[in-house]
Amino acid sequence: MFNSIVFGLVGSAFLVFPQTLAEFTTGSAPSSPSGLMDMRAVYGGVVLGFGAVLYLLGRSPETRRQGLLALIAVLGGMAIGRVIGFFVDGPGNFFMCTFLAYEVLFILLCVLALGRKPTA
Repeated sequence: MFNSIVFGLVGSAFLVFPQTLAEFTTGSAPSSPSGLMDMRAVYGGVVLGFGAVLYLLGRSPETRRQGLLALIAVLGGMAIGRVIGFFVDGPGNFFMCTFLAYEVLFILLCVLALGRKPTA
């Protein structure tokens, strides 16, 4: 449930403050209305929607496994993109390193949780 809250908060924040958060985390922001709209849609809407999916899957013992697998898939995709960026684009800032650490940590925690016996 922790990750559903994180994704929900981040998505909501990007819906409301896309330019501010982009500048804060990356040092720059899209300057066109279409760029900001896309940032609201992807960083805001998709991330918020994924947080809702995690919440719904995490509520029931029967669907928690699917939630963990979905989280591994999404965090894994994010981590792969970030690692490729480090190699192709150069070193990232503090936030990129922190986000990668978060992604890897929660992938490992999800893998460990998948190995545990389910509880009601």
